[in-house]
Formats: sequence, C-alpha cells, structure tokens
Amino acid sequence: MTPAALSNINGTTMPAFIFSRREIAGALGDIGVLLPLMAGLILVSGLSAFTVFLLTGVTYLAAGIYFRLPVPVQPLKAMAAIAIAGGAGAEELAAGGIIMGVLLLFLGMTGLASKLTRLFSPWTVKGIQLAVGLMLIKASIPFITGGGSAVWKAAAVSGPTGSAALLLAGVSLILLLLFNQSRKVPASLAVLALGFTLSLILAGPAIIGSLEVSGPALPSISIPGRESFIAALFLLVIPQVPVTFGNSVIATTDVAHSYFKKRAERVTPKALCASLGIANTAIGLLGGMPVCHGSGGMTAHYRLGARSGGAAVLMGVLLVSLALLFGDSAVYLILMLPLPLLGAFIIYVGIEHARLVLELLEHKLSLLVAVAIGVLSLLWGNIAVGMVIGIGASLIAGAAGLFREYLLPGEN
Repeated sequence: MTPAALSNINGTTMPAFIFSRREIAGALGDIGVLLPLMAGLILVSGLSAFTVFLLTGVTYLAAGIYFRLPVPVQPLKAMAAIAIAGGAGAEELAAGGIIMGVLLLFLGMTGLASKLTRLFSPWTVKGIQLAVGLMLIKASIPFITGGGSAVWKAAAVSGPTGSAALLLAGVSLILLLLFNQSRKVPASLAVLALGFTLSLILAGPAIIGSLEVSGPALPSISIPGRESFIAALFLLVIPQVPVTFGNSVIATTDVAHSYFKKRAERVTPKALCASLGIANTAIGLLGGMPVCHGSGGMTAHYRLGARSGGAAVLMGVLLVSLALLFGDSAVYLILMLPLPLLGAFIIYVGIEHARLVLELLEHKLSLLVAVAIGVLSLLWGNIAVGMVIGIGASLIAGAAGLFREYLLPGEN
C-alpha cells in the first residue's frame, strides 16, 4: 500500500479506504435521513428515481475518493422539506440546485468560505450540532407514530402501526445500541435485516412486483426557465443558505476533525463548498436531487462503524448499481423499509450527534451558550435562528473583551 493511501489516527496508521463488514454497516448509517427525503422528492416532486439514485451515488463516490473519509451526501433538507410540503416540481428543484451550486462555488473559489468561518465561535458550532441532534430526535416521532407516512401511504405501502410500530422502533433502537461496536454483527446491518424481513412478510409481493429491471441510461441536460429560477430563489434557496453553510460546511468540518483529527486535513470549508458547488450545479442541470454534506450524517456513518472513505465509496456503488439495475422503480426498495425502523435510526443518530456538545464541558459558559443555541433552534424550528444568536453572542463577547479570559475554549 502506498504512503498516500495511508493516514494516521491516534498514533496508528490506517488505510484511507477500508472495505469490511463494519465499513459496510457504517456506509448504511445515514439511511434514516437520506431515504425518506429521497422517496418524498421522487414521489411528490416528480424527480426521476433513476437520476436521483445515480447522481447521489456518483456524488458519494467522489466525496469518498477525495476526502478519504465517510463524508455523507444528503438531500438539502430545508429545500427538500419545503418542496415536499409545498409541492414544488422538478424544474424548481433543478433551478434551486443550480443557484446553490453557483453560490457555493463562489464562496469556495474566492476564499470567502474560510473568512466567514471566523464568525463561528466554538459555542456556535457546537450549538448547531446540538440543534441538529435535537431536531433529528424530534423528526423521528412521526415515523414511529405513523403521522409522517404520507409518502408511504400515497404509494399504497402498508406497515406496522400503533403498539406494533412502537415495538419495532424500540427493538430497532436496542439493536443499534447493543451492536454498535460489534464487528461480527454490525448494528445497521442487523436492523436492516429485520426491516426487510418484516417487509417481505407484510408487503413483499406487492413491492417486489413493482420492481422492474432496466438497462443502463444517462440523464439529459436541461436548463430550467426564468420563472423557475425566480421561484426557486425565494421559495427554496434563501431558507436553505444559512443552514447549508452553518451545518454542511462549518459544523461538518468541525465534526470531521473531532472524529478523525489529522486524517480530516482535506475536510475544510473551502473544499466542502467546492464539492457541493460542483455537485449541485451538475445535479441541477441533470435533474437530480440537490445535495449537501452534513454533520449529522458524518456522525451517522462514524457511530455505526465507518472509519474511511471506503464507506462513502460503498454507498456510492450501491446507489449507482440500484439505479442502473432498477431504473425508476428503485424507489420501491426504499418503501420496503418500515417507517418505525427509520425512526429508530434517526433517534440513534440524533442522540450521538447531540452528545458532541459535551466537548465543551470544561468551558461552562460556552456550554451554556451552546445549549441555549440548540434549544432555541429546536423551539423555533430553524437552525438559522441559533446561528444568529451564536454569532451575535460572539460579537458581543468580543466587544466586551471576554473571549480569551472566559468564554472561548482553546483561546487561553
């Protein structure tokens, strides 16, 4: 193995790409966030499942190969939620992806991304991470109670409800907790095996009958109209920008360095902006699903076993393979997973991600501000609110000369 393929963590040398059972399990760690939004955008907004699976997979492959770490690829969550709730169509999503891509490329190429990071003190970053964790836990509730299953119901897919749903979610969460360090039976693989087994029993013939084997194809380039760009800017992009920069760029950089130390040297605000800029510009032109990275997704991959770029490569290969094999019918593979099981994934990742705020335990005032940011973001339902509070607190503290002496860790 060449020196370039090796990296150092905690004094030991590790390959940049690992392909093992735990790495496979880690690759599947973020499905609780990725799959429901993918299904929603395909079934509600009319995106091509083939294009979504293919381009998301290619982006995963590129991220894994470049960053050499399990850098996640997720839907742009605010944009996806607005599109699903408001019925925004494929053309508006394409326009939104292009706008986001060009903006992020500009931030990366001009160096503004690195300069803007100075506004984000440790309490702001950890507060955002806490907010993401708490929001994930909150978002899991409809999956377990059945209130969030509109997409599944629209596709005429049945699943456990009531006490059965609670039982499945509880068992899945226990499996995730029990096997999260297991090398023989990785947690995510155990839970997925349970979910697919139940689906085959409850609705297997109907779903399997919907799958169609299709040959390879290529998406075509299409430029949205002027009206779509205007609608996307105000409806989809403006609500997404602060969340993307705060979570997908700043918080993801911080999480990567917290988990992987020197191995995360390639994960920088500039590189993440460039990665997302290139991906979203291409995805918008080809009609795919606009994407981000995401600190919560990094935690999902890491906590469920991923330790290298191999996890991202494996996830990319899986998505591309499903696209090429099943085409637009690939969405029915997502619908095979019971919602309570996805809810358990989301709870587990939310808990692990919220725990990152405990890194501020030795800095009590910073911890207090971070918790306030997380809680207020949760109550408001918007991470951007927490970002404004954190940056405002930093500016006030800086003006009062409190940074070094009292509030900011690592500044003494």
